[in-house]
Amino acid sequence: MCGCSSKTQATAERTTRENAVEFHVGDMTCGHCEKAIRSALAERLPGAAVDVDLSRHVVRVDGDAAVVKEAITAAGYTPEMHA
Repeated sequence: MCGCSSKTQATAERTTRENAVEFHVGDMTCGHCEKAIRSALAERLPGAAVDVDLSRHVVRVDGDAAVVKEAITAAGYTPEMHA
């Protein structure tokens, strides 16, 4: 988690994809956090579609749930499978 205390409003990109997984990332609080998570996911899952809803703390990614969780965790965040 970053030390940034600023909050930004993100535009939620909502799409319906069969192979997408969603995680709630409660400690993703700002644009810096979003960028760090997107970067970690791009490194582990090149070319995967990534949608972020910063206001809801939700990350949606096309890819294997275990790989997504591992990438977000490695970036320093705490992902929980979104119900």
